[in-house]
Amino acid sequence: MIKTYDFLLTAKRDKNFRAQIDEAISRNIECEICTDIHRLTFSSKSQTVAVTPKSNTSPFKEKIVSKRITYQALIKMLNDEWNSIASDDITDL
Repeated sequence: MIKTYDFLLTAKRDKNFRAQIDEAISRNIECEICTDIHRLTFSSKSQTVAVTPKSNTSPFKEKIVSKRITYQALIKMLNDEWNSIASDDITDL
């Protein structure tokens, strides 16, 4: 089972994690936020977040397909507005 977007479920359950994501987007800063299995790398310059496995030795490495997501699409995902995401808002890395 692919777990690329499982960090969104964590953000819905964990208010502190959601606040970290919201802050990274709103403050427009370069930063990384990690879950147990994901690494989210925020780029203010490109207004995107790279979703990758937390490490190359993670047992979940093969279950996380690395993606680049625009901030606009990430906000829509967090707000359950999946149908309004443009096809070029999510790309493979």
